[in-house]
Amino acid sequence: SIRRLSPWRSLTQPVYQLEGLSIGKAGVRVRQIRRRYVGAALMVSLAFYSADCKEIVWRAHHPTGAALEEYRAFLKQDLVKPTLMELFVANADGSNARQITSNGAANFCPYFTPDGKHIIFASNLGDEKRREFDLYIVPKSGGEPERITFAPGFDGFPVFSPDGQWLVWASNRANATGYVTNLFLAKWVE
Repeated sequence: SIRRLSPWRSLTQPVYQLEGLSIGKAGVRVRQIRRRYVGAALMVSLAFYSADCKEIVWRAHHPTGAALEEYRAFLKQDLVKPTLMELFVANADGSNARQITSNGAANFCPYFTPDGKHIIFASNLGDEKRREFDLYIVPKSGGEPERITFAPGFDGFPVFSPDGQWLVWASNRANATGYVTNLFLAKWVE
C-alpha cells in the first residue's frame, strides 16, 4: 500500500539538500555535523537522532592516498564525488562512534527506526554501475543490509513517522524520465 503524496509534476526542484536537510514540523530532529581532523579529509553529512535522543547516525568518508588527492581536487572546484559513504552510529554526545556498514557503496540519509534497533538508509549497493539507489535496513550494530525497495529509479531520504507505522521517502519511480521526484508513503509492517 504505497501512496504518492505529491502531484506528478509538483517537485521539479528538490525539497531536500544533502548538506542541509529540511524535514518540516513533524517533530523530526535534524542537525548538521562537521568534524575536522587535523591533516586528514573527512566528508560528513547530516546526523539524525534516535527517537530517545540517546544516539546519532550519519554517513562519512575518510579518503586516503589517490582518493584523497581526487577529493581535494574536486573541493577546489566546489564539487564532491560521494561514491563511497559508510554509515556510523555514536552516542548523542559523539562518544562510542562505530562504523555499521562497510560495503563500498554510496550509503546516505540514514535514519533510525522508531524502536532504535535498526537504521534505514538509501544506497546504490545493489547496482553494479552504482546508479540505482534503493532503501535498505541494517541493525544498528551492523551486519548485512536488507533491501527494502525494488522499483526502478531513485529511492532515498527515508523517514519514519514518530509512531513507526509509516515510512515516507523521495522517489523518481512515478516518472519515466526520472527527473521528477515525488514523496511516497507506505504502511510499515515488520
